[in-house]
Amino acid sequence: MIRARAGRAATTAAVVLLVLQVAASFAGHLIRREGVRTRETLDLLVVHRLDQLVWPFTDGRSRTLQLAFVAVVVLAAVITGLLTFLSARLLVAGTPAPAVLLLTWMAVVLATTTAQVPWAIVYADQIGGGRAPAYWADVLERAPWWGVLLGWVPALAATIAYAMTNRGRPVTAPHQPAWQPATREERP
Repeated sequence: MIRARAGRAATTAAVVLLVLQVAASFAGHLIRREGVRTRETLDLLVVHRLDQLVWPFTDGRSRTLQLAFVAVVVLAAVITGLLTFLSARLLVAGTPAPAVLLLTWMAVVLATTTAQVPWAIVYADQIGGGRAPAYWADVLERAPWWGVLLGWVPALAATIAYAMTNRGRPVTAPHQPAWQPATREERP
């Protein structure tokens, strides 16, 4: 039963992360295409961090960049799914479902940061013409921020999936206080 709960939570987190990364990347592309200047506004923290991965399917971008985009999104989803599955499996019976929220959120941060490394290599080569230091810092800086700002969405979905699959009754022991006053029958 724990394995099924962990599997559903992991699958849910991976799918939601995959959809969220693609949607955030496309939203960032639309914001840039419309010419919205986010660097001068207070929404810089959110809007500028939305597009962890630059949308590569327009403007004649190379196939290498497009394949790297797909590979990085899938890699992040797989790492998130595996980390969520393993952490949910290690939870002790009776642990509340919000523990899955924190574990999955940290798994998203770790997975997006780890998967960002191949993207940074390909992006620096394709866009920067090999000037890696100029692009690596900007590209690698976005991944942890993206995981912190938006990682709660797949984590919340995994928590809900984990909690909804708990169909068994909770195992509880009858409550007995440590000290109980003696009744009239027990008194000498």
